[in-house]
Amino acid sequence: MKKLLEAILASLPDSVKQSMEEPVSISFSKEQGLTGKVVTSVAGPVSGVFSGLETLLFEVIEQAVPGDIEKQREVLKTIYNGVRFKLDFK
Repeated sequence: MKKLLEAILASLPDSVKQSMEEPVSISFSKEQGLTGKVVTSVAGPVSGVFSGLETLLFEVIEQAVPGDIEKQREVLKTIYNGVRFKLDFK
């Protein structure tokens, strides 16, 4: 696995390698109540943000329904459909 990672990193352009060194911050907060104010913040290179979002999504789904792959699949499908709707995908 280490050799695979090294090979992937070696194949990347220097600009991408440099962006991978930059910090990433992803934040979500909601005030109390059903309609509490929502504040989000995303900062950093796109590749790092995508990696962070994938990591957060995995952890949230795993914590929501630990050990139940079918329910995890349904949670992911629900999230996907919500994002798809917001992006107005048909």
